Amino acid sequence: MAMITIDGKTHDSEQLSDAAKAHVQSIQFVDNRISQLLSESAVCQTARNAYGEALASLLPPPAHPNKKKGVLTLGGKKYALDDMSAEAKAQLQSLQFVDAKLSDLEAERAVFSTARNAYAQALKVALDA
Repeated sequence: MAMITIDGKTHDSEQLSDAAKAHVQSIQFVDNRISQLLSESAVCQTARNAYGEALASLLPPPAHPNKKKGVLTLGGKKYALDDMSAEAKAQLQSLQFVDAKLSDLEAERAVFSTARNAYAQALKVALDA
């Protein structure tokens, strides 16, 4: 018999209603997915740091301050895209990709966190019934 503690109260999992058991399983699933998303985010952040360092080492001299078109601003400095090497552009593209991935992972984590809160609330209701 497995015991689970919810809000400081210990429950015998075998004595839970089918609805409560389903909510517990859903919470466990969501918790696992959130953990996976956090791990993926950590990997992406590591890659982002590496791409950023590589790009920084490949940047051309800053563009003229009055240049308005075809510039990229990094760290408050403007760089002419035409002055960038193919390798620098590839690093920039990778950096942009991983930034989008990080944003997607954060949005997905928010969805799963919202679902977890809903399951937890439903579990409390099922336990009080």
